[in-house]
Amino acid sequence: FSATRSTDIDAKIASAIAALPDHDIVFVHLKAPDLCAHDLQPLTKRDVLHRFDAALTPLLEEDIIIACAADHSTDSNSGKHTSDPVPALIYGPGQNLHRKNIKFGETACRDGTMPRQSSSEFLQRVLAMMRRD
Repeated sequence: FSATRSTDIDAKIASAIAALPDHDIVFVHLKAPDLCAHDLQPLTKRDVLHRFDAALTPLLEEDIIIACAADHSTDSNSGKHTSDPVPALIYGPGQNLHRKNIKFGETACRDGTMPRQSSSEFLQRVLAMMRRD
């Protein structure tokens, strides 16, 4: 799949679902938000992230752990990578998604239940959740 703003996100998710029976972990990489930030296009970045959010819906039908995070932050005003923390989300089966209207972003994540962590700590948290199932 291409790493462009028009990447077929639904196809990426469908491929991930198809790979689940044979793999313990499946990664879906979405490069478009980073490209949009480098190109100083924050609204296009927002639109790509909204498309990605919508494309995740079929994963909620699977009995899987879903973890979402960026590999780094990129400032849409300068187009440069920054050392800012990135929002992260881990969803496990059986969690009540309807307990409130959840908004996912820097502000909501700052008030979330996970501490600030390195990428390896994030992955260790996902692996620990997998061991509990």
